Amino acid sequence: MRKRKYKDLPDRLYWNGTGYVYYRPDGKRISLGTSKKAAVTAANRANQILAPEGEGLVNKILGHSDDTFGAICDRFDSEYLDTRNYAVSTLVDYKHKLSVIKKRWGGLYPKNLSVLIVSAFVDGFPPRQSERYAGFLRQFFKFARAKGYFETNLAADLITEPVEIKRQRLSLDAYQTIYKVAEPWLQHAMNLALQSLQRREDLVLLKFEDYRDGILPVHQLKTESNVRIAVGPELDKAIRECRDDVVSTFMVHKKPTRITQAGRARREHHTQVLPEQLTRAFADTRDAAGLFSGGEKGTAPTFHEIRGLGAKLYAEAGFNPQSLLGHKDEASTKIYLDRHEIEWIEAAGGLKI
Repeated sequence: MRKRKYKDLPDRLYWNGTGYVYYRPDGKRISLGTSKKAAVTAANRANQILAPEGEGLVNKILGHSDDTFGAICDRFDSEYLDTRNYAVSTLVDYKHKLSVIKKRWGGLYPKNLSVLIVSAFVDGFPPRQSERYAGFLRQFFKFARAKGYFETNLAADLITEPVEIKRQRLSLDAYQTIYKVAEPWLQHAMNLALQSLQRREDLVLLKFEDYRDGILPVHQLKTESNVRIAVGPELDKAIRECRDDVVSTFMVHKKPTRITQAGRARREHHTQVLPEQLTRAFADTRDAAGLFSGGEKGTAPTFHEIRGLGAKLYAEAGFNPQSLLGHKDEASTKIYLDRHEIEWIEAAGGLKI
């Protein structure tokens, strides 16, 4: 609570004993010197910009949204995060990050945020955490821009400190060793990942009914790219081998040993494999094969490294894996349909080993 002699100061402006300090909505403190007149003038102007009185009524007159940043966070949570097939750990992490930025900027209006404010926020974290927040904010502002709250993606051009990747690469020899001791359902998933180069989140959603007339369409959750794969003989074989004595609509599937209520809510079918199950099963099999046991904790290859191995093998075989990975660039083949249809990236899959 303010002392009586400071009650006339504008909101967010305080005297700290040596000078006037302005507390920005993002939590940063700005020193404004010892001149009360100058500090009050600056604080009043800042308050008018950051939290103008009657903002909602003005927006109503102009036909603009009067949603605060906090309201946008709520929409992102319900309309985006809750509609994606994220692994439990990923969803928990994203919702935590969302709560952090909502607490920091929740009372602001979209026009009060800037690249400078977002960049300063991200720079306040250690390198690895900074990179992860930057990636999350790119998704958030992409959504917010699509909904009309921002004219640009404020996180699109964030530059973070390089993070050293310590995870070891997966060699073909190591892959084959792990493959030999893996359970049949995991062998099918590994082979499908190696041939198609798709991420685990996308692999577990592939259905047999998706594969028609030699084409396997994949909607990549992470990049939201749509890849239409012209299936070669080797990829076709990998898909056909996924069919076994367990009846399932999903290519990657297994007979469940136990399904929790939470797990049931995330599955369309009781045989469906969740992304984190792929990760755990591969890690357990890798360890059972006696590989990478002497390295630093957290550096052993994960299931995701199959994607990198496959890309390397495609390149060595003389094929550019760019389109199969779902990465857009100027060289990618693009099909433009009308605005009611999907833009597909053409790719071919099937690797002879």
